[in-house]
Amino acid sequence: MSHVQLRRGDGTTTLQMTDAAEGALFIWCNGHLDYPRQLARKLGRTDLKIYSPSALENHFLAGLRFPAIVLDHACDLTADQIYGFNRLLTFVR
Repeated sequence: MSHVQLRRGDGTTTLQMTDAAEGALFIWCNGHLDYPRQLARKLGRTDLKIYSPSALENHFLAGLRFPAIVLDHACDLTADQIYGFNRLLTFVR
C-alpha cells in the first residue's frame, strides 16, 4: 500500500473510480459517504460498493468476494483497519 498523498481536488478519486474493476469495494477516506456515492453515480459507477474505513474493522465484509479493493488516495488507515484490509485481500477474486 502506497502512502503517496496527492492534493485533494486534483481528480485522483475520479480516476480511481473510473479505473476500478466492476463491482469493486471502494474504501472512502472517512465516514461521510454522500460525496463519493454521488460522484460514483455521476461517473456511472453505481456498481462500486462504497464503505468508510471503519468497515475494514467490522466482520460483516468477511467472506464476501470482490473483484478488487480500492483505497481512496486520501485514506489514512489505523493499524486495525490495515489488518482488516489485508484480511479482505484474501477474498479478492
